Amino acid sequence: ADGIAARLAAEDAHVVMLQELAGPGLLTRNVDVAGRLARALPQHALAYSRDVDSRRAPFSIALDHGPGVLAAVAAETPTVIDLPDDPARLAGVVERNYHALSVDLDVDGRPWTLINAHLAAYERTGVRERQLAALIAAARRRFEEGRAVVIAGDFNLRLRPGYVAGVSDPPDADGRPFPLDLLPEGWSLLADASRPTVRSKEGPWRPGASR
Repeated sequence: ADGIAARLAAEDAHVVMLQELAGPGLLTRNVDVAGRLARALPQHALAYSRDVDSRRAPFSIALDHGPGVLAAVAAETPTVIDLPDDPARLAGVVERNYHALSVDLDVDGRPWTLINAHLAAYERTGVRERQLAALIAAARRRFEEGRAVVIAGDFNLRLRPGYVAGVSDPPDADGRPFPLDLLPEGWSLLADASRPTVRSKEGPWRPGASR
């Protein structure tokens, strides 16, 4: 957690959008990761929303997990955008409340909307694309209000041509491409061109070897 906080502080970014942020609980060995990041970036306000929540469970096995936005620009009260749910459950028992976290802010007199999303993975039902369609529809409504709109997050889709070598998953599973036809005319899809946007999950991460 301290390493994550130090890395983000070193980036000197005005806005940081994170997926799988978490408070203390089973997933973080009871470490309050969200709290540490907020303390490491004291000039940033934290907006956070749970997409996995088990507040009724004993503390030792509680789940507190979801998207977070750290912004050094004054922002309005965040809202959530409901997305279609995956019919499957995490580990077969945990139901996830899929949504995106939307933050409105003002930059030099122009209204912006930042939307942080984390779409479903490991599914073959097409819910990922349905979530994306709902997400873009919500973003388009904000754009039509005269706002600049940025959607960032973990789409669990291949964002640009090229796939990670050695991956056995078929393209219709976890490496399927981002459906560009869903983007409104004039909208752009941006990704780091220096590295793949998906990677193999066939083994543990090995520096210098895994991609």
